[in-house]
Amino acid sequence: GNDRKREELAKRGHVYDRAALAADVDGLCRAYPATRFEGDARPVGASDPDLPVFIVGMPRSGTTLTEQILASHPGVFGGGELPGVERAAASFERKHGYPGSPVPADVLAATAAAYLENARWLGGGARRVTDKMPHNFRHLGLIAELFPNARIIHCRRDPMDTCLSCFEQNFRAGGLSWSCDLEDTAHFYCQYHRLMEHWRVALPPGRMLEIDYEDTVADLESQARRIVDFTGLAWDDACLRFDRARRAVTTASHSQVRKPVYGSSVGRWRRYGDKVLPLARGLAACDRGPDMAATRARGAD
Repeated sequence: GNDRKREELAKRGHVYDRAALAADVDGLCRAYPATRFEGDARPVGASDPDLPVFIVGMPRSGTTLTEQILASHPGVFGGGELPGVERAAASFERKHGYPGSPVPADVLAATAAAYLENARWLGGGARRVTDKMPHNFRHLGLIAELFPNARIIHCRRDPMDTCLSCFEQNFRAGGLSWSCDLEDTAHFYCQYHRLMEHWRVALPPGRMLEIDYEDTVADLESQARRIVDFTGLAWDDACLRFDRARRAVTTASHSQVRKPVYGSSVGRWRRYGDKVLPLARGLAACDRGPDMAATRARGAD
């Protein structure tokens, strides 16, 4: 199925280019060094101290679950996958040479103001509005410029489970052509991991909370309280009843977030034995692959 999907995407011009993505990550790391937000080098975009919460990570890493927990709070509106930041980045690239060249301060301010106006309209008076576009992980430096007080939640999940789940999902987006091949998926994950390692150092302290899917499954309340506390809101027990929320969910995880939290997806990759070796070898390139020998030994036991 993935082979057929890959062929159809290629006919429409959607081909995963490993070298291009690696170069893109290189450019973002150069544009936002660890000193970018130090001292007087402060962001210049418009700011709303209470409104935006960006939820980022690999697809299938728990971003929808995290948003559903947070959006169950009466003070939060779940915005879903908002296109504003990606569109702004594409526009800045065409017009100003982003990320290699700085975007003028007045353009940043106008862009941030327009985004916030739309978020306020969507939120209808909510104290927080979430933006759950996973691929915004590529633009966390830009987000820090546009929204100096915005909160960022980074969702993490076991690399093998994440990548296998992407491979199994028939995504509608042509830009996810990497997910049709296990080795391409591993390469994409390694570039994502490399960039997130950079953001962890480069972003201003306290701007990003990292949540592990496995921890949420094991102890929902503790992780939910961490998320709510990070957003500056008072705790509400509705966040533990996220599966009862009536809000529309249109991503690939729409059915999962209608159920109470469950742990059957943890370690699913182990069911497939040597068939996931290409993925394991690819992830080993960034030291994120599993010990397959140990896995086989456990299977023999």
